[in-house]
Amino acid sequence: MKELMDYINNSLNSLPEDKYLYAFKKKLVAEITERANDITHTGISDDKVIYDIITGEHPNIEKEFREYKGEFEKKRQQKVAFRKTILGSAGYFLAVLIIFLVVSFMGQGWKKSWVFLINGLSLYVAYMSLNTVSLLSEKSSRYRPVSRTLLALSVFSFALPVFLICAFLLKAPHPWLVFIAAVIAMFTVDGIYIEKQKLRFAIFFHLAYIPPAMTMFYIFFATLNIIPWHPGWILIPLSFLIVIAVILYRLNIHKKHKYSDEETEADSEW
Repeated sequence: MKELMDYINNSLNSLPEDKYLYAFKKKLVAEITERANDITHTGISDDKVIYDIITGEHPNIEKEFREYKGEFEKKRQQKVAFRKTILGSAGYFLAVLIIFLVVSFMGQGWKKSWVFLINGLSLYVAYMSLNTVSLLSEKSSRYRPVSRTLLALSVFSFALPVFLICAFLLKAPHPWLVFIAAVIAMFTVDGIYIEKQKLRFAIFFHLAYIPPAMTMFYIFFATLNIIPWHPGWILIPLSFLIVIAVILYRLNIHKKHKYSDEETEADSEW
């Protein structure tokens, strides 16, 4: 064991002594001791053989230490971020509540001040949804459905305050159009996400979004009298023609490249 201890110390002697190095050495010694005992139980008793086996399993101890320290720092930063999130959330809710009460009492506007409270909660949900999506993006692909759901939730959480302000404070006409726009935004955001994540069969999601998105555009612009209701409805069957045209185009590309090395992943999905 002395040779192994010397090997550890010599491998790490260029690094400054700190709490990370001490913890790593303690952990590594325990692992090596256990490993040496396991090797001995297999019938190998030659110290040199044991030394060669263990040093072969740990050829770069300094690299192991840097990875250990990096992982330790990452966990520490996650804990700090979690504490900041808790404190920030508490401070945010307290600020929203105080402003709500001040506005309600000073302006005697209880009939409208609730809008501010709901908006504060809705924006918080949107922020937390986007923050969670950011965290999940660093994890495995199995979290992608959750991320896509949270992205949709964040879009509508942003849309709700706009709707409430337009409907109850500004008395704007057709405030429900905000949610029509939110549906279009949801399709757009999800399309960008699946493209950036290189999600398999992404093209089928894009195609599936064209008809409902075109329908939302039709309702939105027709309600605002930007296009007429008739024959503006032609946008809806036109969207299906676009889908069919894209499908035929992609099938034609796939047919040409079927036996070619130039076939792309997107082509193979057809």
